[in-house]
Amino acid sequence: MNRGVLIAVLAVMSGSVAHAEPATWTLRDEDSAITLLGSVHVLPPDLDWRTARLSRVIAQADEIWFERTDDSGGAAFIAAGRSGTPLSSRLTTRDWARLQGHARRLGFDAGLLERFQPWLAALLLHYRAQEGAGLRHQSGVEPQIQALKPDVPHRALETGEELARTLGRVPARAQIRLLRTQLDALDQGALADRELLDAWAAGRLGPLMSHAVEQQSEAPEWHEAAVTQRNRRWA
Repeated sequence: MNRGVLIAVLAVMSGSVAHAEPATWTLRDEDSAITLLGSVHVLPPDLDWRTARLSRVIAQADEIWFERTDDSGGAAFIAAGRSGTPLSSRLTTRDWARLQGHARRLGFDAGLLERFQPWLAALLLHYRAQEGAGLRHQSGVEPQIQALKPDVPHRALETGEELARTLGRVPARAQIRLLRTQLDALDQGALADRELLDAWAAGRLGPLMSHAVEQQSEAPEWHEAAVTQRNRRWA
């Protein structure tokens, strides 16, 4: 029986792509095909990334896999990210003042962030900044694929709880480094890199790989947990 499987994941990959569209990699045997599509979870509503070829791949899929499909991720993150140690006590006076300023600008209650571990505070600031820059979850790859293909199984490579536990195990010093990097980005107004999103939509891997290498060098322990270890499990 012929089987077509589409796996949409946010992952670090290498290789080449011949089409001006998001990069895909296809594995085939005599009766099956598995297509890997590099995913972006939040996108601007005006970014048109679906080509005719990609639409056919989605339409022909008998099974679709995402990083996760459950809706428990938000609750799992909050539960895993709570801390009995005030966040302000882990930061320098300057960094705490920067966090408070960015939280106010982004519509956050800094008192809420005070109760979280650094990794969750960093992610919440990042996601809110993306929203402020016009990126929307409902415009991301996964919701668009789900809307195009609601009649086939949608499966998950991990649950929200598994992801939250993975991120919560990152050493405290690496979490603080991640939060400080996020504050630096907000200081510079780096809310969303449209050039990077355009490179993804066109399948230009060079800028994407350079960005991944930069992230890895800035926060190696975080990258190991959030990207490398998860990629190994998915494989």
